Order: sequence, then C-alpha cells, then structure tokens
Amino acid sequence: MPEDKRGRGSASMSAAELGALVPPEGRLPRVLIAEDDPVSFLVLRKTLEGKGFEVDGARDGLEALNAFRCGVHRIVISDWMMPELDGVDLCRQIRAIPEPYTYVILLTAKTQREDRAAAYEAGVDDFLNKPLDRDELFSRLKVAMRILAAEDDLLRQRRHLMDVAQRLEFANQNLAAASKRFEELFSGLPVSAFTFDDQGLLFEWNKRSEALFGVSAAEILTRSVDEVFPNADGQGWLQGRYRDVFNGKAISGIEWTFNRSEKEVFELSSDLLPIHGPKGQITGGIAVNVDMTEQNSARRLIVKQMETIRKIADELAEEKAKLEEANERLERLALTDGLTGLPNHRHFQEELDRACKRAERDGRPVSLLMLDVDFFKQFNDAFGHPAGDEVLRRVAAILAESVRGSDVPARYGGEEFAVILPNTDGAAAIEVAERIRAAVEAEPWPKRQVTVSVGASTQRGDRLSSKLAISEADEALYRSKKQGRNRVTHFDHPVPSEAEHAA
Repeated sequence: MPEDKRGRGSASMSAAELGALVPPEGRLPRVLIAEDDPVSFLVLRKTLEGKGFEVDGARDGLEALNAFRCGVHRIVISDWMMPELDGVDLCRQIRAIPEPYTYVILLTAKTQREDRAAAYEAGVDDFLNKPLDRDELFSRLKVAMRILAAEDDLLRQRRHLMDVAQRLEFANQNLAAASKRFEELFSGLPVSAFTFDDQGLLFEWNKRSEALFGVSAAEILTRSVDEVFPNADGQGWLQGRYRDVFNGKAISGIEWTFNRSEKEVFELSSDLLPIHGPKGQITGGIAVNVDMTEQNSARRLIVKQMETIRKIADELAEEKAKLEEANERLERLALTDGLTGLPNHRHFQEELDRACKRAERDGRPVSLLMLDVDFFKQFNDAFGHPAGDEVLRRVAAILAESVRGSDVPARYGGEEFAVILPNTDGAAAIEVAERIRAAVEAEPWPKRQVTVSVGASTQRGDRLSSKLAISEADEALYRSKKQGRNRVTHFDHPVPSEAEHAA
C-alpha cells in the first residue's frame, strides 16, 4: 500500500487517526461531491461514507453551487470538466462566499503546470488524479482536515482579537474622558496656572491666568515666559529659575511682581512643580500663581487641586503605557506562533505571496523548504506532548540559527515547518536544506534521535504562484519520506541525491 504523503504511516486512515482529526464539535466535515459521471460519483460516495463522512452530491457545477450555498459543506470534491459550470469556475464562485473556509479538491487527469497554476489562482487547494486512488484520496482528506482545523483556529483567534480591540477602544474612551477631566479641572482652577517646557515655551494657560495677566490663551501659543512677562521685576522668571524644575526640583514661594498696566501692579507668589511621564521622566513644568491679596484658604485649595492634577496626569500616563503595551501584544499575537516564536501559518502565507511577487518583479528565483519532524506522532505517544513541544521549540531554534537574515522560517502547522528563501536557486536551496537537516540530526536530543525530512521547490519566471511553490515542496517532502526520511529532496530532482544526504 502506498505510503502517506506526509509520512504518518499508511495513507488509509485508521480509526485513531480519523478520531484525532475530528473537529471540536465531534463530527467529520460534510463533503459535497460534484461529478457528472454516476459511476464515479457512486464509487467516491461509498468510499467516503465507509469512513464516516456525510456526503451530498451534484450532477453539474450549477447544482453543486446551489447545494453549497446551504452553508453546511466544508470540503468540496469536484470533477474538473463538467457541463454548465466546470470545477475551476465553481471554485471561483465558492471563494466569493464569506467564511468559514472551504477546502476544494479537483478530480482531474490534467498534469500540466499551466493548468494547475490557473486552478490554484482560482482558489483550488489540491488535486486528485484520475482514476481515483483510495490512499491518495484519504491522504488529501487528512491534509484538508488539518488545514480546516487551522483555519477554524485562526477564526477563533480573529474573534479574540476583535474582543481585545473592543477593550482597547473602551480604554481609549476612558483615556479621552480622563483627558477631558484634566482640561476641565485645569481650566477651572481658582488661581492662575500654566504649563511650560524646558525652553520656557508656554502651553496650557487657564482662564484665571487670562483674567490676571490680561493675555488670552491663544496669544501665549509659541511664546516664552520671558516674552509674556517682560516687565517682571522680581528674582523669579528673569533669573530663569523655571529651568530648575527640569532637574527634578519643586520650587515654592517665588515672590515677584507683574505690571499689567501703569496703574495695575500685582504681587504674586508662584510654585513651580515638575510634570512626570509614565517612566518617571520630567516632561514639563507647571506654575501656580497666587495673588497675595487673596485669602489664605485659596492656598490650601491649591495644594489639594494640584494633588488631583498630578494624580490625573499619572493616570493618563499609565493608561497610555497600557494602551501601547496592549497594541504591541495585539501585533505579536496576530503574527507569531505561540509555541515556537516563529511566524505563524497566516504570516507565512503573506510572506510567501510577497516573496513570489518580488521574485516575479525582479526576475529572480525564490525557493521554499517544507520540513516535517520524522515519526513525531510516535515520539508524542512515547514521551508525551510536553516533550514533543520541546522538540518543536528546539527544531524552530535550529531553523532560526541556520538561515540568513533575509530568509523567513515559519511554523506551517503541527510538526511541519517552512522556510522561504528569497533570491535562491535550486542548488542553493538544497545546500540550506541539507545544513538544517544535518544540524537537527547532530543535536544531542535527550529522549531519542530526532530527524527531519525536507522537500524543496524553486519558482522562477513571469508567473509565480505561492500555492504551486507549496504544492511542489510538499510533493518533494513526500518523496523524502518515501525514500526513508532524514533526507532532502528537490521537486525538480526525481529522487534525493547522494549529495543531498550522506547515509
């Protein structure tokens, strides 16, 4: 019996393997078959129902599309050539329908790269060769169910991210409300108050300052304290003592006079205090100016109000720091695999699409490596999932250590990894793959020897396809496993060479 393309024993699914792929709701995905040949449809339907799948059928593409719109099918197996609507056009119609994601497999005898590249562009996920091979069918279904499980997990993460975004929006609203409270409190202080920077430039200027000094808030913008108070005859502003605030000093009781007019002279006492940012740095200063004719009770009120102002300023700084930290976590969560720290499947797909577009634009080759940890399921069964997780983390670290800065290692899913190699031809890709394979084999594993099988593909020309790159690298990986594992195979080579793997 042919070996499973992904190297987990026989391609026919055992009861244990099938149960491991059942989604969390406990049911196998429902399958829609689009096949105009009654005999082929009957064979395929009985084969799938024998493994516990629920199956619906359609005689042509239009009938299949109408059945799919019921929203119950996660896997569609379609003949390529059908009346009314062929398999490729059916796939295009399916891709126009929103989530959840549906895995589409085409039944075909076509083997030309151009045909399959066009099908990949239409959104086809995989192919089954005619005549139907049961082992190949179940191998493709296992891949489909892993991809659907990954897509469902991404959907759950997206919903979680939306929930985080809603909480961040609520935090932003609280931050805006706190800012408004600060402005209202500052503006409504019963004494003159204004803020300044280390050059003496003025910023906030409250209503009591407007009344006391006869200068509006609009007039003080971009002006310094020395410009606003040119006739101050005390030992405060003219001596530049406001600069001491930026050395962390709080200065109290600066006595000075201000001549608003020839007949209006005010005797003032000013307190200067530093304003601290979220990390304790001094971001500005605040001056509180008391008319000495006012009652002593006003001074006590100042102290209380200033404490409130400092507290609100600290709250604003803390909220801002929390918001920045939450944004950083949100970005990491969206792009990184939690176990290995490598880019996740979605990030890998985006990077591969970009690499193919750059290669097509610059006329350079781009290569892709697909790696699979050999006998990983048996390792998990023997030593437990924590030990298996440690193997995945260490393999990820070896990948990161073995590639260039421009390369993109990623976790593809399960025990599978991928490496995008920009500006890399087939020979160079084999060198990188062999370096990784040898590094994994040479690692002193504590439980038992761990090895990887590697498949490589190289895309070049003026019509590059990321899906074709994955398909060819996956096929090369299958060859490596079929030839005994722990080796490197390039899609353009029929079998692994001695240069690729010294036994």
